[in-house]
Amino acid sequence: MSGRVHLRLAAQDGRRSGLRVAAITRLATQNAGNAALSHCLIDLLSRHPAVEDLRTIDRYPRRLEAWRLGATPERRFAAGEAWLERAAIRGPAAGAAAAAETAQPIRPRLDVTGRELPGFVRALKRRIGLRRNLARFGLIEAAEFHRVLADIAWADLVVWNPAGEIHPGGDSDAVFRLLLMVRLAQRLGKHTAIVNHSLELEDARLWTPLSRVYGAADLVLVRDAGSWEVAQSLGVPPDRLEEAPDLVFSWPPSVPPRPLAPDAPIGLALNGVIAAPDDPEWERLVQGLAGLGRKLVFVSNAMNHDAPLAARLARHAPIQVVHGQPGPHALADLFGSMAAVVSSRLHAAILAIAAGAPVVTLEPQVFKLTGVLQQMDYPFSALSLARPGWSEAAVARVRRALDQRAEISRLGLEGLARQAARIERAYGRLSSLQG
Repeated sequence: MSGRVHLRLAAQDGRRSGLRVAAITRLATQNAGNAALSHCLIDLLSRHPAVEDLRTIDRYPRRLEAWRLGATPERRFAAGEAWLERAAIRGPAAGAAAAAETAQPIRPRLDVTGRELPGFVRALKRRIGLRRNLARFGLIEAAEFHRVLADIAWADLVVWNPAGEIHPGGDSDAVFRLLLMVRLAQRLGKHTAIVNHSLELEDARLWTPLSRVYGAADLVLVRDAGSWEVAQSLGVPPDRLEEAPDLVFSWPPSVPPRPLAPDAPIGLALNGVIAAPDDPEWERLVQGLAGLGRKLVFVSNAMNHDAPLAARLARHAPIQVVHGQPGPHALADLFGSMAAVVSSRLHAAILAIAAGAPVVTLEPQVFKLTGVLQQMDYPFSALSLARPGWSEAAVARVRRALDQRAEISRLGLEGLARQAARIERAYGRLSSLQG
């Protein structure tokens, strides 16, 4: 879905004073971290001095689901970008008219159920793809498809937020479709900025489309030093590349942090997708934390993925599991009531730090949490799940966090403020794309 919000009127003589921006980001989501991220991006662009008018696009329209990488990604990408440009140029007049209609709500819409379809049902649904095939032939959602193309054609600048898209085990076909949309903007002569992401590139088939789009982008903002190196290898000129913190660091911190109850619990925000079921360290972790004499509460920003892990861990120690998916404000409020939080989820960790809770992080992937914590000089570095005895090290850090909570909370909030200032500086570069 796309939408728009008018930020300020153009000059009375008809000339525009700033950029028309179309932002591609997650709007409909089950992940409270992604919802917070999109909120922060929209807020930043809405108050940016270079931006006059803003429209948002919820990732890609369903009609693009007909496009997949396949075995010949170079040919597929060339065919896809040519097809999409023809669709944008020759699209029905209704497409342009649809873009001028009353705006749809642009704020993220969070699914608060915290539920996921069973794996076999989800796989069957994707295999049948009834709505995908109806959209492919223009039998449904045709107006939405043309509205998205019209919004890209309308914009001076297209901003893509691919956070959570490019990582090991991710959906390469989804990345391919999003790259096609950014490439359309480039072929139409628009400025493009790719922001707020880590580049953990595992699927070699994505190399050519990524190189083509990233190499032609006006600005690429990555979250960590490892991603900087990958972006350079993709051909991004150094003067168009910058390391900038994750946008959720601009989430409003709790100032001052709330008074803590004497029996405040320890929080668990653990990524269930990467927790190996046969790794005994998880059992040792929750048993060690339970031995610290505090209640354990499991709540994350992606309960649809993490609830099965919570249920599994609850067989080894008493754990209260929060059902459903709290929104980012509610999630930060919960973390603020905790003595400490153990997290292997990036956005849960950031929201907890913003709420004044000390955080002990477990690195689930290559460098995402590691780079972010190094960036903010956090008192605890990320613990790799490949490290022998990581559960014992995590419990020892939580014990220290309980003893030094006030100091660690203070250092975390100071690091958060520095990150927010870096975000403002990095995104200030959008002003150079005017004209």
